[in-house]
Amino acid sequence: MISTVLANIGQHDPILHVTKDTTKGDQQSEWISIRAIEDPYVQEVAKFAVTEFDKEKMAKFQYKHLLRCWIKEEMGGIKYRLILEVTKEGKVEGKYEAIVWEASGRLIIRKLKLISFMPCIHGAE
Repeated sequence: MISTVLANIGQHDPILHVTKDTTKGDQQSEWISIRAIEDPYVQEVAKFAVTEFDKEKMAKFQYKHLLRCWIKEEMGGIKYRLILEVTKEGKVEGKYEAIVWEASGRLIIRKLKLISFMPCIHGAE
């Protein structure tokens, strides 16, 4: 499954390395760090996180840029852990950590779901 995602990201560059990391609510597991964060596929997921949070909370946030991204495969899909910067009314609001779930399967056509979106306590780590 992850190989399918990686096939769409940074086709010609070495884009990832495996790191061990933990996030709130997860047991320790392996995350794959994505180096090609400017890739349109990764950018789309990051923009989705901000747009979806804004729809839910009416926060008036706009996506500024992605600072870091990790992915990990889980049963039935892929989780994205994103550290991103957002603006509000043209001014930098701050750094946020978002978790986005992408369901996958033969009968599923790319379905994203925002799991969490919170201020980043540790910066871009």
